[in-house]
Parts: sequence; C-alpha cells; structure tokens
Amino acid sequence: MADFRVSVIVPVYNAEDTIRDCLDDITGQTLRETEIICVDDGSSDASVSILEEYRRKDNRIRIIRQENQGAGAARNTGMKEAQGEYLCFLDADDRFEPVMLEEAWKRCCGTGAEICVWAADGFDDETGEVQNYTAAFDRKYILQTNPFDPASDEAHETILQM
Repeated sequence: MADFRVSVIVPVYNAEDTIRDCLDDITGQTLRETEIICVDDGSSDASVSILEEYRRKDNRIRIIRQENQGAGAARNTGMKEAQGEYLCFLDADDRFEPVMLEEAWKRCCGTGAEICVWAADGFDDETGEVQNYTAAFDRKYILQTNPFDPASDEAHETILQM
C-alpha cells in the first residue's frame, strides 16, 4: 500500500467548466500525502483532456475511464482503486478550503475516528455570497460526543430519535 493519508475520489462527467477549480483545490491542499482518483464517467466534453493536463503536472492524479454509469458507480470504481488510509469524495463542481484535508485527517487520527463529517458552505456564483449549506446534513444531529462510542448515552438517544 502506498503512503497516502487520504484518497480523494472525484467522479467526473462533462465537467469542463468546473474541474480546473476542483483540481486546483485538491492539488493545493496543505496535506500533500494525497492520492487523487478522477473517474471519468463517459464524458463527451473536454473533461478528459483537462484531467490529462493536470496529471502531467501532478503525479498524484490518476485517471480511470468508464462508460457512463452515474456518479455512484464512479465513486465505487474509485474506492476499489484507492490506497489511502481514508477516503474523501469531492464532486467535480465542488471546492475545498486549502487546509480541509489536513484538518480532517488530523482530527481522525487524534480521535481514532473511522468517519469524519464536516459542514459545507454554498457559494452563489452570481452574487458571490457564501451561505450555510444545509442539504448535506442537519447540524442538530452532529453530536458533541463521539457518536461511534457505544457507551455514549447522547449517541444512543440521538440515533433513536432519527
């Protein structure tokens, strides 16, 4: 197994307008021990050319091509190839803060967590406004204690309420 701390899996389908920003954010992370697996899901635009351009500049990038099967299948393909300690998924039209992977990795290592969930913000391209993004999860279910600790009463009660 390679010495990757995180494998970032990016499903790509006709993403020529957004994939550069996405890859710039991943390759610019403060955590350098990352593997970047881009799964082209049958794109018919310039996405693959852009991926190849980035792969030539950064040897951490791997490109896997498959017939169009949807983003879920592309993520599954990437997971089969991943070599990192942790997996992270990022859609081709999404962005990361520069320290996001390092902070998440440190938190997982420091707590022994197998899963890490974090908040997301939405960005309005037209207005430039940043807003809380609530579609990913409801923040009221994010516990203050370790939700994977079977002895935690808070985790047990919250799961029962869901």
